[in-house]
Amino acid sequence: MLRPVRGGFVTPQDSLLRATSDRTGEGLPDPASDPRLRNPRVGRIPTYGLPAAHGASDSGYDSLNRKRKKPKYYPGQAKPKRPPGPGTPAPALGANPNGRVRLSVPPSESANKTPIPPAMAGTIISQPARKRLKVDDDPFGAVGDYAGSFLIKSAVELYAGYDTNPGRLFVPQGSPLYVIAPEFLAVSDWERHALVADLRGSFTGYG
Repeated sequence: MLRPVRGGFVTPQDSLLRATSDRTGEGLPDPASDPRLRNPRVGRIPTYGLPAAHGASDSGYDSLNRKRKKPKYYPGQAKPKRPPGPGTPAPALGANPNGRVRLSVPPSESANKTPIPPAMAGTIISQPARKRLKVDDDPFGAVGDYAGSFLIKSAVELYAGYDTNPGRLFVPQGSPLYVIAPEFLAVSDWERHALVADLRGSFTGYG
C-alpha cells in the first residue's frame, strides 16, 4: 500500500538491498568473517578510564576491601589509639567521679579554652587538692534558698555616711551616720494558690 511497486510487502528479487551470496556461492555471507561487520565490544567486559576505588587514596572508603597502608610515624611520635569497635566493654564507673558512664569526650573539653592560672588549675607542685563543688541539682532554677515549698531570698545592706545637719537645727551640727537595711522575700511554689511575703526595713544611727 505504501510502496508503488509490485510486491511492496516483500523485498523484490532485483532489489539492491537484498542480501547476496558469498563469493564462493555458498549461501549468505557470515558477519563474523567480514571485518567491517565485527563489533569489538561484543562479548568483552567494558573497561573504563578509572578503576574501582581509584579516588579512595590511603584513608578513604575502598569498595574492593583491599588492605590499607599502615601510616608511618616519626621517631618518638605518639601513636593514636585504635577506635573502639563492636564488643568493646564500657568504661568502669570508678573512672568518673560523678558515677556516670561517659561514652565519648564532649567537644567542650577538647576545644580551645582561655588559659587559667596554675593555682586555679591545681597544677602547682605540693599544692593541696581543691575541694570540688557540689553539683547543682537545678542549675537553671531561680536564685535563692528552698525551704519546703518556699523560695527564700534575704539580703542585708550596710552603708555609712556623714550628714552636716541631721537634726535640722538652726545652728547646724554635723554627725556621722550608719544605715542597716535588711530584706526578706518568701515566695510559695504551690500548684493553685500563691503566697508572697516581702519584708523590708532600715535603721539609721548617728554618732
